[in-house]
Amino acid sequence: MGLYIETRIRRDLDDLWTHTQDPARHQRWDLRFTEIDYLARGRASRSASGTRPAYCRS
Repeated sequence: MGLYIETRIRRDLDDLWTHTQDPARHQRWDLRFTEIDYLARGRASRSASGTRPAYCRS
């Protein structure tokens, strides 16, 4: 059994992307997890932000 949810977000795409990449805001809107800690990435896999999320469910 799967679950599919769709919604419209009336926001500028760049602004929306910025909100999804901010660790403090990410934990607030992504209710799948109770905690999201951002870990530094290694040099070989460095992203634009230099971090990657580590998710925790309780």
